[in-house]
Amino acid sequence: MESVRWIENKLRAEKFTPVTAEDALEALEFWRSAPFYEPSPLTQLHLAPAALGLGEVFIKDEGRRFGQIDAKFMKLAEKLLYGEF
Repeated sequence: MESVRWIENKLRAEKFTPVTAEDALEALEFWRSAPFYEPSPLTQLHLAPAALGLGEVFIKDEGRRFGQIDAKFMKLAEKLLYGEF
């Protein structure tokens, strides 16, 4: 078995700079202005709230953006629905 090799991340900033609300709004405005932008639908999970002790649970459905149901989305939904997380 090959051992793990580590390399230095030379792009890492020395000091962490948090994203501001202004930065987030600027990014949101940028993406919303793109001609291909469409909001991702939220899918409500009806059985998960009771299992999680919550009022409502929604997950962002990115899988339909490319014309097919994303396998990761379906697996996550299955795990949430059946409490296998």
